[in-house]
Amino acid sequence: MGGTRFMVQWEEHPTHLVTRLGQLLEHQTLVDVTLMCNTHTLRVHRAVLAACSPYFETILQRQLGMHPLIVLKDMQFCVLKSLIEFMYCGETSVTEDNLQPLLQAAKFFQLFHGRRRHQMTSSLQSVLCAEQLGKAGTNKPYGRGKTQNFRE
Repeated sequence: MGGTRFMVQWEEHPTHLVTRLGQLLEHQTLVDVTLMCNTHTLRVHRAVLAACSPYFETILQRQLGMHPLIVLKDMQFCVLKSLIEFMYCGETSVTEDNLQPLLQAAKFFQLFHGRRRHQMTSSLQSVLCAEQLGKAGTNKPYGRGKTQNFRE
């Protein structure tokens, strides 16, 4: 069947999607991967991790089982929580002490992979841009973690 095609658009879709993903995270609904640093764990959605981070996308494409556990070494849990909030919401609030560790983690996990610097508009992204240009901070790897299957 041919004919005229019509564009159907949901104007509030981006806002709705971000809101619903945050609610799913808050209520721990449909979470399918666990991140661990030190003794703390955080259950999240692999689709969000993969969409925001080529690093996580690569790890999660491996056969890791139904609910993988990804262990992150040398990272503070409060930084991990802020990083996840940033992935889900596009923004987060951090203390001055945690800003540099957050930027280092965002760089390591490639959160801004493939984006042009002039497109970064939030203040956090602007600081990261400055850091990438060598004006602040040092690099400390958070990887070298291991992955293993996690069954509840």
